[in-house]
Amino acid sequence: MMKSREFLMNVLRDLDKLSENINLKLKSIILFLFLNNPHKSRLSAALLEKETLDLQTIVELLGERPYAAKSNFKAYLEYKKKEEKFKEEAKEEGGQDGNDGNNGNSGESEKATA
Repeated sequence: MMKSREFLMNVLRDLDKLSENINLKLKSIILFLFLNNPHKSRLSAALLEKETLDLQTIVELLGERPYAAKSNFKAYLEYKKKEEKFKEEAKEEGGQDGNDGNNGNSGESEKATA
């Protein structure tokens, strides 16, 4: 009988500690959400405009990440930046001289190389 009482007291003590930890975490989460309200507002407004947001838009809204990204993710981001820059340059070249970027060839060079 004494061992079961000790066991129950240990369980109750552990539950009290667990309850304290949960309450502390809950308070820290509420504080985090309250302190980051401007970020949440900007992010939610942007999501109302668009259904999805790319990383660049998120960085513009929230700022840089608080910790470094992994190397493979960094490489992917660099690739996306170069790809976006290439697309912008192609648009500028195509829009400046009034053609669609084919240099007046209406696709013959593409057909010859394909």
